[in-house]
Amino acid sequence: MNKQTLRQTIESVLASQRLAVLSTWSGQSTYSTLIAINPSRDLTEIDFFTGIETRKYTHIKANPHVSMLVDTRTNEATDFRDAVAITCIGSVSHVEKTTDRINAFLTRFPFLEDYACSPGYALLSLSIERYVIVSQFQRVFDYEPTDDRK
Repeated sequence: MNKQTLRQTIESVLASQRLAVLSTWSGQSTYSTLIAINPSRDLTEIDFFTGIETRKYTHIKANPHVSMLVDTRTNEATDFRDAVAITCIGSVSHVEKTTDRINAFLTRFPFLEDYACSPGYALLSLSIERYVIVSQFQRVFDYEPTDDRK
């Protein structure tokens, strides 16, 4: 796949999927959990909220390097041919809950307003270093958001 096709695939999958599996590292083991995601238009960041008393938040504070899996599986046999899985690799940082960022998130998840506005929840952003795209269960491609500027 060329860079433009890879970017279009990433855009399509991130636009169609609202949940991702976030994997963190505690120093002793990995931990994976479902999160609601809001990707940036330029594919450089993915915002999400999490409670500040959660295991994932504690792990991220200790080690901000994470991976996030977003996929199109339907749990049907056709997934072996049709599903696309994208691993988003990068570092997470705590970001300010600006009106723009909260509104962008709530546009996608209006039913999560209580979480977004609660002081017990932090807005975090995954800064994407690299995407790994897997299609047809074995075709693997790397894409860096900075590829668009080359």
